[in-house]
Amino acid sequence: MSRIHNKYPLAIHIFFLDGDKVLLSLRENTGYEDGKYSVVAGHVEAGESIIEAGIREAKEEVGVSITPYHFRIVGSMHRKSDDERIDYFAVVEHWSGEIKNCEENKCGGLHWYPISELPYNVIPYIKTALTKTFIEKKVLWYEEFGWNTYHELEEMYKHHILMKRGIITEDNNLDNVYNFILDTIRSIDCKFKDNGNREKWINELRSLMLLNKILIGTPILQNLKGKSTGVLSACTTITPPTNEKGEIVYWELERILETELKLGMGVGIDLSLFPDPDKAIKKIDEILLRIDNSLKEANRRPVAVILTLKGDHPRILEFIKSRACKNELTTRLNISVLIDGEIPKGDLEDGIINAINTCGEPGIIFPDRFEKENDTPQWRYNSTAPCAEIAMPDGDACHFSYLNVSAFITFNENECKYEFDKDGFISAIYTIVRFLDDIVEYTLINSPKGKYELVRKKRRIGVGIAGLATALLKIGIAYNSNEGLNFARSIAHILAIHTKKASIELAKERSPFPAYEVSRYKDVDWLTKKLSLLGKECDSIIHDLQAYGIRNATTLAFPPTGTSSQIAGVSPSFEPYLNFALKYKGHKCIPSIIYDYIYKRYSKEDAGELVSQLMRDEVSIEKFPEFISATQIDVDTQLIYTKIFQDVADGSASKTINLPATATKDDIRRCLNGAYKMGLKGISIYKSTNANKIVSGICNKIEFN
Repeated sequence: MSRIHNKYPLAIHIFFLDGDKVLLSLRENTGYEDGKYSVVAGHVEAGESIIEAGIREAKEEVGVSITPYHFRIVGSMHRKSDDERIDYFAVVEHWSGEIKNCEENKCGGLHWYPISELPYNVIPYIKTALTKTFIEKKVLWYEEFGWNTYHELEEMYKHHILMKRGIITEDNNLDNVYNFILDTIRSIDCKFKDNGNREKWINELRSLMLLNKILIGTPILQNLKGKSTGVLSACTTITPPTNEKGEIVYWELERILETELKLGMGVGIDLSLFPDPDKAIKKIDEILLRIDNSLKEANRRPVAVILTLKGDHPRILEFIKSRACKNELTTRLNISVLIDGEIPKGDLEDGIINAINTCGEPGIIFPDRFEKENDTPQWRYNSTAPCAEIAMPDGDACHFSYLNVSAFITFNENECKYEFDKDGFISAIYTIVRFLDDIVEYTLINSPKGKYELVRKKRRIGVGIAGLATALLKIGIAYNSNEGLNFARSIAHILAIHTKKASIELAKERSPFPAYEVSRYKDVDWLTKKLSLLGKECDSIIHDLQAYGIRNATTLAFPPTGTSSQIAGVSPSFEPYLNFALKYKGHKCIPSIIYDYIYKRYSKEDAGELVSQLMRDEVSIEKFPEFISATQIDVDTQLIYTKIFQDVADGSASKTINLPATATKDDIRRCLNGAYKMGLKGISIYKSTNANKIVSGICNKIEFN
């Protein structure tokens, strides 16, 4: 049988190393992976050895001389790209001359990055080679890349998410989107007086974005990518239009919803004023399905809508029961019940519990607790964002972005352990608050006059987090441990203090939000109660609020961060992992952040065993306690995490309590009662249908005084 013998292109890649930093080169005008980081590299020409080619490329690209003695070949790769290739990789730690950019027509800049803090936009196969060399510390490794291999699957998945959400296109990568955002933000920031640090701040913002320390909210990424104008807020609430009989005009509601949802907004609608909310659910769901289909065709953010109803509504039971037969594949909404005070015993409580047990709905919201924290009570809260992360009056909106907590966990090479960069985290808070205030300004400039009047009056922003569970994992702390809870408390405390301080600093430069003078921020008693958890910082913050005001009526919220977390490859918000293995097109892989941790923390044998268990979703938490998943975590621990962040949030905190498939209706009842007694503002409960290896007695530990 005749065979075709391949003639592979051969290339050498050089990892210039300076301590714990590696030299990266930003590709530009090459036609291949432009806008992403590579390393000094080039093809081996006819008549050259691999090392001779490396010496030549080093001189041509960065102007230094290397002797063959200083080349250390560390790995090779059989790579499938547009064609098939063989790549060799070498580490060089000594050279003669000064490294400089000798190919400015093809290189957008040379940068030294700590190996533990690589930017998001490293070319995937280069990132794999760096991982093999410096994370797994393989002496001499071989990898097949591009043949549906482990590391490539993760990159393919992230690319799929970005394309599916319309954040990138074939002609517009994430780096281009980030550059446009930065250029736009600079122009917006120039509207305000410069205190001399604008360019420094822009550079800090750029660095934090590239290192995945700041994750930009999906509506901002979608709507601000080079051509879109309009609002950049994440959520709003609306009141359905009615006719003279007080009935919902559905064709007009569809038009309003289509406008908001196409902007990437989540929408909250309260149906408490209408006589037949259970019938409205079906009609609204049909509307949302039509809109969602059109959004999918345009690669836009999926529809996200919440319908709320007061618990004393005459048709509350019908409203709840209407979701029992919902089509999980087509429904585009969820429902929550608004209850002031404790959930009444009897038919309502039983109906709620039966519905949650059957279909995971409704969520429960305690609006009286929301309203006590309303900074401008003259505009009463109407409904919430789709995940109940923030309450809003009709026509209000909020702008979200997130700090990736896990990206502030750095590896201390000397002590061989991970540590939390507290100072870096605090600094990033001031950067993201200023960024979000500029985003509010962009919305106000580009929205129709008078449409978002409350946005102008309140300038609400919501700094959130992602990757808390990932951060705990990197430190080696189990989510369901006292150490994990204490770490969460410290994060919440830092956020509560410094988002307010950052907004106060902006108020000094840009003035307080317009409704400040008629807000509760003028009420010292209200402030004292609201900020009581801040300890010794409370009095000084109250003093500054009274003296200077605050730029944003709200500063802190905790949305679920689904897409943003997926792009960064970390856990959502402050929630635990549901699964550790990533699934894509019938294949599984372990996200690189988790993979890197495993091979630093465990021996080669234990690491291999753990990876195998994670791929089967069957982890021995006795041996690997930090790899406990959501349905293995007792409910009281999940409720405590929720309380930690709801207590500091300006509104509520999105959190789903995950129950195992073995949970009973009594377990759900204890969970609901526990949420009320702990003072939570809201809760959703999901009962797993396919949980693996569930810890017994999961709800038995709940005791509240």
